[in-house]
Amino acid sequence: MAGVTTDWLPVQLAAAVAGDVRSLNHATLPGRSAYRWPADVDSVLASLQIAVDRMTQALAQASEWLGSELAAGRVGHDHGDDPALVVKAAQRWLGTAFSEACELSAALDRAHQHTAGLTGIDLEDGDERC
Repeated sequence: MAGVTTDWLPVQLAAAVAGDVRSLNHATLPGRSAYRWPADVDSVLASLQIAVDRMTQALAQASEWLGSELAAGRVGHDHGDDPALVVKAAQRWLGTAFSEACELSAALDRAHQHTAGLTGIDLEDGDERC
């Protein structure tokens, strides 16, 4: 998805991210992988690290929005449960997701640092490639 858009609803944007990750998973299945060179893996890791790093902002914003809407009295619950308890529980889990996304981002960055120096060797002519 190119550029930043405000035309899409957050639900559509999140669904697009999920669809893109699914497409990546299919493109890199063993036996028919679209990876050609180690540099391809390196680039994918770098992009995934950026995506996960940016996801932390989305998680924080979702948590903040729930809290502000609850404070404004605009959150209810389908089954009559206390929305304050449910929002607080959701915010705790979003905090956990935020922390774990930060760890995932750091791990992807470390993996990327290791793959950055890898090169491919074309077995046909023995030359190094990307």
